[in-house]
Amino acid sequence: MIKTIITLSLILSMQLFLGCSHDDDSKDKNKPPAKVSLMSVKKEIVEAPFEFTATTVASKSVQIHARVNGYLQNINYRDGSFVKVG
Repeated sequence: MIKTIITLSLILSMQLFLGCSHDDDSKDKNKPPAKVSLMSVKKEIVEAPFEFTATTVASKSVQIHARVNGYLQNINYRDGSFVKVG
C-alpha cells in the first residue's frame, strides 16, 4: 500500500515538473529587443515639506467650581481673556 502511494506521488510530481517546461524559445528569438529610454540624472537639493496630523493640548488649564449652591446669573469674563484680582 505504501509503495503504491509513493509510486503515484512520484509519477504525479514528474508530470507536474514536465508540464511546467517551456519549449517556446523560438518565438522569443524572433522578437526585436525592447525599447529603452534614457534619462540624465542631475544632483540638486530638494526641500521636503512635512505635514503632520496632531492634536494640541494646553500646557496649563484652570477649572472653576462654585463654593455655594445656587444659579449663575452673570458671566463677567470671556473664554481666553485675562482676569484681574477682585
